[in-house]
Amino acid sequence: MATLRKVDPDLPKLLKPLIKAPMVFILGISGLLVGLTMTSVKFAGEIIADGSLEEDPALVIVFFCIAGLDSFFLIFSVNLCMKYYDQIDVMPTYFAQILIWSVVCGLVLLDEYSYYSTAELIGVIVCSVISFIGIQILTKKSN
Repeated sequence: MATLRKVDPDLPKLLKPLIKAPMVFILGISGLLVGLTMTSVKFAGEIIADGSLEEDPALVIVFFCIAGLDSFFLIFSVNLCMKYYDQIDVMPTYFAQILIWSVVCGLVLLDEYSYYSTAELIGVIVCSVISFIGIQILTKKSN
């Protein structure tokens, strides 16, 4: 902190609001990985349920490998955040990101948006915005 004050006396005040930005970014990527893992497993499950496993077993293996790699990086990134930030900040932010990105991955990758009316999609967007506002409040509360 003293080094920052030598560079610019106001620099610590400018940087303090951004101190949790890396946590939010890493947990956002983790939430996206959860969504990709869920859709990969869903794709593999649909291939198996459809009876197409004999035609292309390599595709199922690829989907399960993607899910496994996603899970590994997910565990690594969440543990990294818990190492440097308070658990009380990490876990709610992480679960909000899971909620948001799981819905987004389902809407985009699984074409679920075609099953929703415009009002329902607006409701999903509003709920996602409320979750982002909650994340913003959590990251500002202890500054």
